[in-house]
Amino acid sequence: MTIISIPNNPKLSNAIKKRREDLGFTITSAAMKAGINPKSWSRYEAGESIREDKANLILKTLKWSSFPDGEDDYSVTFNIEHYKKHPLWSPYLENNFNQYIAAAFIIGSEILSDELQDDIDNISKKPKGTHLGELEISWMDIYLPEIYLTKYDYEFLYKMKLALKALTKRVAATEGTGDLKAHTVMEEILLLTIAKEAEILMEEWEKEMDKAGLSYKSEFSFQYDSGDEDEAEYVYKGYHHRWVFEIFDDMDVIDALYSDDGSVDLLDDDALKTILGVGDYGFDNWFKKQFYC
Repeated sequence: MTIISIPNNPKLSNAIKKRREDLGFTITSAAMKAGINPKSWSRYEAGESIREDKANLILKTLKWSSFPDGEDDYSVTFNIEHYKKHPLWSPYLENNFNQYIAAAFIIGSEILSDELQDDIDNISKKPKGTHLGELEISWMDIYLPEIYLTKYDYEFLYKMKLALKALTKRVAATEGTGDLKAHTVMEEILLLTIAKEAEILMEEWEKEMDKAGLSYKSEFSFQYDSGDEDEAEYVYKGYHHRWVFEIFDDMDVIDALYSDDGSVDLLDDDALKTILGVGDYGFDNWFKKQFYC
């Protein structure tokens, strides 16, 4: 069987190396994320042709939609009109934030869906009861709260996949003048992950607009209301994942599940409930409708 290869060149190999370093990966960590041998990755950065069966793995790891061709720059070409035709385009996000947040939702949703499916495929090959922490390579262990790592098994990931599908359909179906809220802890986790998944490509979009002389700082801007009467609304200039907190109306999911800087008082009743697996953000309640029902 003939293995088709993608021709490499100094510009492409240098672009792969620069992109890897920009994302904070070592050769070993990037290769592990891609599921390929670190020696192979080193050869690609040295200019060796890239086997086609490895290409998509490298693209996904580097969060590129395609390889730069060596003649052009290394940014992705974005077209907002393309996203407006996508079935997940959200009139609500366009109307209440801006069209770029609506595009970011599509970008983040597609990346998350692919990465979640990769983890499902990998964990399905392991013995029943295997959790994400036992996989050599996982995407979701970056985004899911570490406190419940050993509970993220095949059944959990599959439920998460179904929840993602239902959520994206609901967001896309919500009218511009409608009301969109997260009803479950899982929906908050999914929306936050979607927003974060889109960050790197949205930064590329900002760079592309900047090169074209377009004012991305105003185009991407949105107001964030912290809910604190003593704090004025903050206007973000450029893309930021904080737009999801406007849908949540609070940052409780961060305080309960993601704070690791000592800002959460472990003697606080809600924090203790989370650690014990009970309360609103306790693991057993993640898929239950609790908010704005």
